[in-house]
Amino acid sequence: MATKKYLAHMKTIMNDADKLMAHVYVRHMGDLSGGQMIKKRIPGKGTFYDFEGDIKETKESIRAKTNDSMADEAKICFDYATELFKDMMQYVPK
Repeated sequence: MATKKYLAHMKTIMNDADKLMAHVYVRHMGDLSGGQMIKKRIPGKGTFYDFEGDIKETKESIRAKTNDSMADEAKICFDYATELFKDMMQYVPK
């Protein structure tokens, strides 16, 4: 299962601030960007995509803490995210 693999990977990098920041970038930038589009299209209040503060400032703050050396780990995070979504789709009624 992708979740267990992702958690195992996170345990191996938990003391590496740059690698962790790559995951913050991938996971949170997705919610701050694409999540705002999703929020407009889902039923209900969509509070999962509500964030305190200015979204643009938050995104700029995250970008300021990233650098090109994090690219390989960001790709790993993106691959895990893809696998996690594939796993979740198994539970969506058809």
